[in-house]
Amino acid sequence: MGTELKSVINPRWSCHYDSTVTIVENYTEILSAIEEVSDNLYNAFDVDTVATAIGLCRILKRDTFRFCAVLMKKVLEILKPADACLQLRETDMNESTKVMDTSINMIRSLRSDDGFDALMLKFKKLKNKKKNYSVCK
Repeated sequence: MGTELKSVINPRWSCHYDSTVTIVENYTEILSAIEEVSDNLYNAFDVDTVATAIGLCRILKRDTFRFCAVLMKKVLEILKPADACLQLRETDMNESTKVMDTSINMIRSLRSDDGFDALMLKFKKLKNKKKNYSVCK
C-alpha cells in the first residue's frame, strides 16, 4: 500500500479505508508538513494557505480527531472483506448475509472493554512528536 492520500470520490468503502490508513500511519509526517506551512517561517506561502494550515493543524491535534481516525480505521478494516465480497457477482444472498453478520459481530466487539482498550492504546500512540512552539497549538 502506498503512502499517498487517496481520492475519496470513489464511494467504495475500500477507498475510504485506504485514505484512513494513510492518514493514521503518516499522522506525524502529515501534521509536521502542515505545521511547516502554518509557521511560514520563510514567507513561502500566502495568507490564505497559512490560515487554512493553521485551521487544519488545530483540527488534527484534537483528541476527537485522533480517536475518530483510529476508530474509523478499525471499522473500515472490519468492513473491507465484506466490501470485497459484496462486489463480486458470484456472491449470493446467503453468503452476503453471513459476511454482513460477521462484520456486525466484529463491530459489536469494539464496544467491549477489551475492544475499547485496544482502540485507546492505538489512540494514545497517535501523537504529535514535533515541536511545541508551533502557531497551531
